[in-house]
Amino acid sequence: MEMRSNTNGVYQAEKKWIQLKASIRAWIYATAKKEYLIYIERYGNVPTDQELAELIGRVYRKVEDRNILIPFDEVKNNVGKFITIQNQKRMITDNSVPL
Repeated sequence: MEMRSNTNGVYQAEKKWIQLKASIRAWIYATAKKEYLIYIERYGNVPTDQELAELIGRVYRKVEDRNILIPFDEVKNNVGKFITIQNQKRMITDNSVPL
């Protein structure tokens, strides 16, 4: 587990995703969804792999701004899965045929 200094100069261990409080995980997911919807609104399609990496980077910067100590890879893995699910849901609703 890597140690990292917070804003007060105190060293704390970075947490794994499962160790975060549910409210913090929910905030990260909500932030990811907001960034995802902004992307969809702006470009009209789902992000490519490179654009997805940029989107995750924006989410991680917001996580760091709130002084949440979590490794980038943890955010990348979990937010990446979340956005993939959002893409799948979007594809299902876009391709559905009205009865």
